[in-house]
Amino acid sequence: MGVAWPEATLGDFLSTLEAGNRPRGGVTGIRSGVPSIGAESITTAGEYDFEETKYILIDFYDAVKRGGLEDRDVLLYKEGGNPGESEPHTL
Repeated sequence: MGVAWPEATLGDFLSTLEAGNRPRGGVTGIRSGVPSIGAESITTAGEYDFEETKYILIDFYDAVKRGGLEDRDVLLYKEGGNPGESEPHTL
């Protein structure tokens, strides 16, 4: 039997924990700008469907103060719920 993983929060390991943001009203119809990576485009663990890329306008991106990517960032995704809250479920 293996060693159990210790229980901890992401904040114990990360210097910054942020959620991204999209414009009110969504991104439907925006065909260019800054790619907005969302869980809806993840087809399976680690695979991104580039055909489904959504975009936000450059002006919106420039005004956003959090959620932008930087070198060596780690992305986590989940669907549903509130940003910053997660209730893992196992089978």
